[in-house]
Amino acid sequence: MSRKSVLRNKIYGTFILNIGYLREFGSNNPDFLFSTQ
Repeated sequence: MSRKSVLRNKIYGTFILNIGYLREFGSNNPDFLFSTQ
């Protein structure tokens, strides 16, 4: 893989992890979830 595609995969991976974290955190704190959308 080229260096560019590796970087893109890292960005996508981080983005997906952040979404999962927001879902977990948002389920316990709905106001936080709504304020970030």
